[in-house]
Amino acid sequence: NIYIYDKIIKESIVMWEDIYMLSNNTKFNLLLGDNFNKLVSLPTKQVIMRSILSVIDRDFIVSSNNSSLAELVQKLLDKVLNEKQEIVDIISDLFSMENKSDLSFYKEIFDSDMFSSIITTNFDYTLEENFLNLIKINTPFDMNNDESGKIAFYKIYGDYKDKDIDKFVLSSQDIKRIKVLGFYAKFWEKLRIEFNKRATIILGANLEDKEFLDILDFIIAKTNRLQPIYLYAGEEVDRLLTDKDIISFINKYSIEIIKGENKEFIANLKEKFFGEKKTDRLQTTYLYINDEIDKYMADKNITNFINKYSIEIIKGEAKDFIPNLKERFFDEKKSGDALQNFA
Repeated sequence: NIYIYDKIIKESIVMWEDIYMLSNNTKFNLLLGDNFNKLVSLPTKQVIMRSILSVIDRDFIVSSNNSSLAELVQKLLDKVLNEKQEIVDIISDLFSMENKSDLSFYKEIFDSDMFSSIITTNFDYTLEENFLNLIKINTPFDMNNDESGKIAFYKIYGDYKDKDIDKFVLSSQDIKRIKVLGFYAKFWEKLRIEFNKRATIILGANLEDKEFLDILDFIIAKTNRLQPIYLYAGEEVDRLLTDKDIISFINKYSIEIIKGENKEFIANLKEKFFGEKKTDRLQTTYLYINDEIDKYMADKNITNFINKYSIEIIKGEAKDFIPNLKERFFDEKKSGDALQNFA
């Protein structure tokens, strides 16, 4: 549609907002795995394990080579080599040293407005420290009943900063406790509802971490209306698909693999799920109007809208509409690619 009269600018804003929202109304759960920390310059569980092992007896290190972090911590506790608080202190020191996390990936995730929930098995406090006003936090120990439109943030292993050390899940026994005891059933029920309501995208998963697969299996095995699950991964996933346990897990839940570079994560999701409706497929949007636009630009709502969608203004009289367009797009560019949107 071509509108050349400045009197309908405000009415057009409502229409354009509707078009934009209709093309972006699908939302997902985002499940972040251990390798996501690499993308935001934070310690992974492998780094945490190395830090713990650096202060442990060498013979014990050899016997713990194939352990997960939870298994390693359990062995330390069972052998009374460390108290849980000592291990928590190591983790706390490690994250405090790595305090320059890269927020750009998170910003892109929030700006995309594609996710209703973020679920993680990671320990970091990046979201709490930088995006607290955008999230509502849930852990097995503290549920959030906020009904606002904030993104639900599920921190499965709780908080290492909590004064109550039992509210941080670290050892194999801790994991078993939150799975089995009835105190935590409402947390898992609420989390499973998210998997029932919308599709889930897994990003940064370490598929070789059996602990991660076990906790994910525990969550989704008991969902009764499970929506599709997608694993976003790079080409390295091909190597992992030779592992029968990983293949079995992927097949069990019909997980679809989306291959792509991490830096193109949001763009690739838009390409896959929104297709032709994806608004960033549109070229520049132009507003053709006469000099009276200047008075409208004093209205902050109009200015915000124009800036939001990077609308370029072409000034001209209505009677000169076609000649002005020809001069603007064909005399200079001489191209048939000037397929733009005019308002």
